[in-house]
Amino acid sequence: MPKCALCVAVALFCAASQTGCVADHSVDPESADARSAPKAAASSGIRTLHQGDNEEVFNMFLREQQIRAEITPENMNTKIGELLAIDAENRVRLIEIANAGMIVSPYDYYRASLMFLHQTEGDAIENMQIAFEYAMTSMRLGCLDAPYTVARTYDRMLLTMGRGQRYGTQFERRGVPKPMHEGIVPMSAAVREQLDVPAEPTLPSR
Repeated sequence: MPKCALCVAVALFCAASQTGCVADHSVDPESADARSAPKAAASSGIRTLHQGDNEEVFNMFLREQQIRAEITPENMNTKIGELLAIDAENRVRLIEIANAGMIVSPYDYYRASLMFLHQTEGDAIENMQIAFEYAMTSMRLGCLDAPYTVARTYDRMLLTMGRGQRYGTQFERRGVPKPMHEGIVPMSAAVREQLDVPAEPTLPSR
């Protein structure tokens, strides 16, 4: 079984989803509900500050994403150190913001979910639990990109706990799915479809 440290460390090399999180009547072009919709329908998304969003959470997310995007094999040692420091800062501040009741919008929850998903500080299982809970909340609030992230955070949480994943969203760097756990009731295609997960483990294109 993968150790907690391995499960979380792999996240350092994975860029977070760059698709939009849309509420109300907006449409995300990469969501299950909008694969044939015009791209212009989601001109605003997770990288756009919307009315009701927490600006500080938004800026924290963009800063983290920028550093992840800058990581190359040549600068990895330096950038990973920088990223770890920012992740640690983000965790402390996110906890303060959450306890103050200032994570409110679908975008807030989605961005916070991805930031907790990448955490290496503190209790690894608790970080994954929060990431999963926030992804679920974002989905319930209308974020069309959240379903896949619900599956993704759930799988990461199970792996961090030393269990096999259920949806098959987590991969080794070679593109091989991490250990699966079918259980007494294997994950059905219908359940996978509800969370935008392919019938077979497939490396996401996003």
